[in-house]
Amino acid sequence: MKRIISIFLLTYSILLFTGCGHTSTYQSPKILNQGEKLWGTGISLNNNKELINDFPIALLSDLSIYTRYGLSDRAENGFKISFSLPFLFTSYHYKYLLLQTTPVKSMKKPLLVSGDLGLAIGISTGGTPAFGFHPTLLFGREDFYGGVSTNIIYPLSRGPNPSSHSLSILSSRIFAGASMGDSKLKFIKYFPEISYDFFPSTFPKGMIVVGFSIQRIFGE
Repeated sequence: MKRIISIFLLTYSILLFTGCGHTSTYQSPKILNQGEKLWGTGISLNNNKELINDFPIALLSDLSIYTRYGLSDRAENGFKISFSLPFLFTSYHYKYLLLQTTPVKSMKKPLLVSGDLGLAIGISTGGTPAFGFHPTLLFGREDFYGGVSTNIIYPLSRGPNPSSHSLSILSSRIFAGASMGDSKLKFIKYFPEISYDFFPSTFPKGMIVVGFSIQRIFGE
């Protein structure tokens, strides 16, 4: 039993210091209509061969369930629970529509720019609580879009090592995604997503992450 626990703790620590902690977006720049509610779940996998060969569970970058609510024609908020190795996060998100162009005939849909403020409390390696900040900028159409985001972590408990309680950028990412739906199930959306995550001070320096989400929208 002790051997199993030791292997688990070793794996957990390796995952932390090799730059995991990916946070997927699972959303387009479009804002929900006022009063609309959304429930969704998503999963993301990565191509980090170095870790996957030794620890197959490292293939999983993110597993999330989330909900959102339309506050107005320009804002929505929501909550998300994410198992993002090696963290378990509970996060609050506030998304605001920054820009919307007038659609032209050749495009049919307007261009959108939205900012998402993500604030999280999580449990990191060894059970240490941590604060997370995940600002995201989304741009494009509601059906095809891209974005950039960063993942900032601050441990809340102070350990003997000063660097263990300093503010750090765990990862940043650029991503592209799509919002698709079946005409027979117009309130259900599918969100395939691909991103490149890069880590400023850890190994590996970068990895490709592919995710998929399904959402159900409820009317006012």
